[in-house]
Amino acid sequence: MNVKHAFIICSLLFASITSGALVKNKVKNDQPEEAVGEITEEATNDIVNNVKPAEVDEISRDNVDVDEISREDGNVDQGIGIQRYDEEPSDGSECYTLTDGSDYRGTISTTPNGRTCQQWTNQSPHQHTMLPENYPNSGLGDHNYCRNPDNAAGPWCYTTDPAQRWEYCDVGSPRTKCSDETVLAGFVYTRWGHSSCPGNAKVVYNGIMSGKYYGTGGSGSNYLCLPEIPKYDDNVVVHGTQSDRASLYHVQFYGSTGPFASNRYHDVACSVCLQEYRNNHFMYPGRDDCPNGWTREYYGYLMSADDSYGTTEYVCVDESGGSLSGTSSNVNGGQLYPVESKCVTGGGIPCAPYVDGYELTCAICSI
Repeated sequence: MNVKHAFIICSLLFASITSGALVKNKVKNDQPEEAVGEITEEATNDIVNNVKPAEVDEISRDNVDVDEISREDGNVDQGIGIQRYDEEPSDGSECYTLTDGSDYRGTISTTPNGRTCQQWTNQSPHQHTMLPENYPNSGLGDHNYCRNPDNAAGPWCYTTDPAQRWEYCDVGSPRTKCSDETVLAGFVYTRWGHSSCPGNAKVVYNGIMSGKYYGTGGSGSNYLCLPEIPKYDDNVVVHGTQSDRASLYHVQFYGSTGPFASNRYHDVACSVCLQEYRNNHFMYPGRDDCPNGWTREYYGYLMSADDSYGTTEYVCVDESGGSLSGTSSNVNGGQLYPVESKCVTGGGIPCAPYVDGYELTCAICSI
């Protein structure tokens, strides 16, 4: 064991004793820490072999050459976690130019040993502080793609193998330039129930969720995000209300129980968002996560008009239930209700795993 290794081990052991928690079990400051038992030789080796270089810096804050710490194998399994928004997802390209791969924004999520990466926004099986808010502009987000947020030798990830904390990834070699590597068209979507856009999506405009009057069978069946300030064509406007017209009304949260019951009679906010870093998206009904390889733009609850009135569309309303300020009166217009699944034994929507009468979740997923 050389001097640097001895120094690092001593620093780690000292920090473990004084903080009341082993480094490999380090948790966030607002969570309870694990009590320390007897520090065995096995625990000492586990600390040295599994802690990330940046985590060493968090303890010692010394300019130690941590690259000499033994880097063992690590990385496995991953489920889609229910975390908020993707701060900086993949740009769809496997190309990068920096020698340490800190600019890698591809989608590799397994290691050379076949282990799957742990999602950066998850704290299981390995708790850590490598979160998007702690390392902005480093490519971290609600995904499990290999990244290098802490100036390591190359892109890496935490693993879903409880026995192995982290491992380097094989993302190929850096290139001279990547300007022509990938051309992305992007897409536009509406975020119902919120006046801003998630992650790195850009707000095109904010608006008011609008649709037909709840008691009519005519007019359009789809919902619109109406701009806050309209622009009319004065050359064709006919002043006053006409009988031979379709109508457009505000839409209110109307369910008395379940999701958004506390926002009943509030007008629903909306925003139109531009996602420049991915090409396609879809609404995932009945789930508030996304399939592997897809990025979640936002999640919430499936909503539509009441069964008793005319047909409208099903939309995914953000779980925050954003409404327009100053609106809380029961002013008739469009009405928005949570959607329940109606399962049938022996046919139709199966009653296992669906549950009759349960309100359905949803997510907007992109790739």
